[in-house]
Amino acid sequence: MCDGAVAVFDAMQGVETQSETVWMQANKFNIPRIGFINKLDRTGSDIETTIESVKRRLKVEPLLINVPCDDTNQLNGLIDLPSMMHFEYKDEMGQYVDMEPIDQSHKLFDRAIHFREKLVEQLSNFDDELADSYLSGTEPFQIHEELINHAIKKSITGQHAVALFCGSALKNKGVQPLLDGVIKYLPSPSASTSKVLADFKIKPKELCALAFKVVNDKEKGLITFFRVYSGVLQNRQKIMNANLGQVERVLSLMRVRANEMQVLEEIKEGDIGAIIGCKHIRSGDTLINETGDAIKLSGVDMPPPVFFCSIEADMSRDKQELE
Repeated sequence: MCDGAVAVFDAMQGVETQSETVWMQANKFNIPRIGFINKLDRTGSDIETTIESVKRRLKVEPLLINVPCDDTNQLNGLIDLPSMMHFEYKDEMGQYVDMEPIDQSHKLFDRAIHFREKLVEQLSNFDDELADSYLSGTEPFQIHEELINHAIKKSITGQHAVALFCGSALKNKGVQPLLDGVIKYLPSPSASTSKVLADFKIKPKELCALAFKVVNDKEKGLITFFRVYSGVLQNRQKIMNANLGQVERVLSLMRVRANEMQVLEEIKEGDIGAIIGCKHIRSGDTLINETGDAIKLSGVDMPPPVFFCSIEADMSRDKQELE
């Protein structure tokens, strides 16, 4: 269901227990990841301690993609190592940014080349082309950005390393390079979609979606979250639940972002959306066209229950709220 993930680490705490638990789940499902070292504007934050924590507790090679311009906690700017660009924040909340290339005359060149050389050395263990270029004597600042980005993506998709970005989410610093990193280094939805289509022999353009979560909203009723792997799911369309052999109509099709819901006319291949109005869809059910081939995707693995119990309202007036 998930093509990639962004792990957020507290620069003051390092890898915490819950982060480790989620990381192990991502390992189980072979999900490529990048990381964000957050709260670097706070006193007591430490990049090196966080990196060591990632390496020790998560058993993965951490790759620093950008670094602060100095070792203070001001976070006035960042150095992007693959592109050798300097991002200077002109205000406290990171709304205004100046960008300039770092050449040999730049005041930050020595700091940039120190971390870039370390990054190139790490990547040489995962990419032969980069290793050949580095071992042949090419200076770290002369190695092409495209070659470094290719090696980073290769190491991430191969689950050998995790790319780490620095910043402060609260102050909107380092967030834009992180989002660029999602596009550059994590797999596109089409990659995993193509794998699913091949594995289950789904015809191109034929609707095939997987319901992965069902919640009961007080106002809207049952909301089914799904991902479309093939074709297009349209609003007011009749769909077949391939697991139950039951036809239902989509009453409302939406894109959900936190507490906001945007009504849509269609959800295309690779996108995630939500359906209102379907009463019988369960987590893990496959949704297809009303007259489509009966394809069943691999559902959601549910852990066995620890115990069983029933819940009843104390008073009759509380029954409606319980329902």
